[in-house]
Amino acid sequence: MAALAVHPSKKTSIRRAALKNATAYLFIFPSFLGVLIFIVFPVLFALYMSFQNWDGTSAPIFVGIANYLDFLKDPLFWIAMRNTCIYTLVTMPIGVILSMGIALLLNQKVRGLAFFRTAMFIPVSRRDWPSPLSGSGSMTTTMD
Repeated sequence: MAALAVHPSKKTSIRRAALKNATAYLFIFPSFLGVLIFIVFPVLFALYMSFQNWDGTSAPIFVGIANYLDFLKDPLFWIAMRNTCIYTLVTMPIGVILSMGIALLLNQKVRGLAFFRTAMFIPVSRRDWPSPLSGSGSMTTTMD
């Protein structure tokens, strides 16, 4: 039994460590709560509702995997899957190659490098400047 005795200094260090951990958990808690509320719950609820037949006004009716079997039989689903695969297989390599090329160019020792680095970074740092993807401004500007 003597081997299980905790020395007073170890006991206080354990309490200190527990208090430090509790403080860390308190700081993490708001983010964890946000992830639960805005990511985990909606995903689980969507999964639950995918097994229901619901028109939005009456009570949901459990139909099991019938919803999944229905869209597997739908030719429009397979057209959408084909388009998604083609889009992904075409845009992903192009995006990776272009991004890597720009990164390699911006890593070279050339005259005017600071200008080009700045020109690449300004759209990231300035949300109120017009975006090339929209005519008037970025999405966050139109939300203000």
